[in-house]
Amino acid sequence: MPMPHECTILRRSYGEQTEFGGEKELKDAVAGGVKCFVQNANANEITRFAKSEMMVSTKIYFTSEPPLREGDQVLITANCQGTSYLNQQFKFQAIDDATAGFGILWKGFFLRESNPIEPVV
Repeated sequence: MPMPHECTILRRSYGEQTEFGGEKELKDAVAGGVKCFVQNANANEITRFAKSEMMVSTKIYFTSEPPLREGDQVLITANCQGTSYLNQQFKFQAIDDATAGFGILWKGFFLRESNPIEPVV
């Protein structure tokens, strides 16, 4: 199944100290060039997660299980079909599997964190 988007999975880490004594937050790329398909979550999905006190706004489909864990962020880096998700950042909330015809996709649920931003390199 062709995927119209591409993303980079980012994970928070901490490096050198700031001038105030705390540690500087960094974002390391865990995986890049990951093919995906971004869609808005529907009302049923939003309500289902709200019952567990989780906020979701978006679902992203992957062709293989992505290396995601709590706190990770996904940055959309390529749009093959001109939809408006380019350079948007999403915070990972939960993963689910989904079938598509005879194939299996992994479906991650995310909360949109930003308006379009410049890609993190």
